[in-house]
Amino acid sequence: MRLSLGENNIQELRNFVKWLLKFGDTTDGKSIVHIPSAILVKNSEIVLDDLIDFVYPDMLFNLSIENYFKDKAILAPTLDCVTDVNNKMRVTWTRKSIKGEC
Repeated sequence: MRLSLGENNIQELRNFVKWLLKFGDTTDGKSIVHIPSAILVKNSEIVLDDLIDFVYPDMLFNLSIENYFKDKAILAPTLDCVTDVNNKMRVTWTRKSIKGEC
């Protein structure tokens, strides 16, 4: 099975990339970034799980690998978000430890 993008999707992706690049070049001129609701990720437990799984694939299996976390990071806008990610990961590790002892 081959995944492909239609012409509409390609143009939409190009527009999104151009929009993002404006901020890196400081050509936007605004201090507040308005993210279109169509691309905004809503806050939920499932989204957080998916984000952690995306950044740290097979995390529980790879915990024993020395440099597994070295080149990976989840960026967050606030310390509260960082705390949420850390707590979610700690709960995951704790569950693994408990299952491993049984």
